[in-house]
Amino acid sequence: MARSDENRPTTRRAEMAEQTRKRILSVALDEFTRSAYANVTVADIAAATGVAKGLVFHHFGSKEGLFLEALRVATAELDASHHSDPQLPSGVRIAQRFRGHLSYLAEHRDLALNLILRGDDAGPAVAQAFQSMRWSGIDWISRLLGLDPDHPSVQLTMNTYVNTADDIATRWLQQTEPFGLDEVTQALLEVLVGSLKAATRLDPELDVADAVASLDAALQQEPTPHRQDTAKATHARATR
Repeated sequence: MARSDENRPTTRRAEMAEQTRKRILSVALDEFTRSAYANVTVADIAAATGVAKGLVFHHFGSKEGLFLEALRVATAELDASHHSDPQLPSGVRIAQRFRGHLSYLAEHRDLALNLILRGDDAGPAVAQAFQSMRWSGIDWISRLLGLDPDHPSVQLTMNTYVNTADDIATRWLQQTEPFGLDEVTQALLEVLVGSLKAATRLDPELDVADAVASLDAALQQEPTPHRQDTAKATHARATR
């Protein structure tokens, strides 16, 4: 019993430290959502949390480390929006993932523009995290389409595609979503088809026929009423 009592202060201190860490991270997520990385300071985050600046460094090491943790929280939520029905054809599953991705970004516009899409200038560790995120997406799409993500031409053109897709999403949000979710989703699918065809220019022996056919089939599908309503609601919000 005595040993248990002796451990209680340590346990309470650890719990309080974890609560403080979570508060700092929550405030940082809000700050990085509202402002670009360069415009947020550790002093601002510390003041908003009500702690000493040194305590922020104690828990996260640096502003870059704090941003990286905030990015991980945001991307975990984003990943949860990437739902696709495994029973559906690969092209339709990719369309579902794209649409869920865009829908989340539209619903969290400031978070997307300041953290998810434009945070790769926050330092080497963050840039590496962004590259890892992009590679994860490339790997999922490539394997779903029956392609080898490590194939040099697939790797090159798909990496270019992901960068283009991020740029499309960024400009779409910056322009207050002038097009509906379905239109932008289809545009991303079209760009993906073009990227796969470009890969065959680099390696004529690469067979992307089935992958392109699956994506073309997804492009031919009419939006369901739910999808149409959501797209209209998005456009209406954009024009208000």
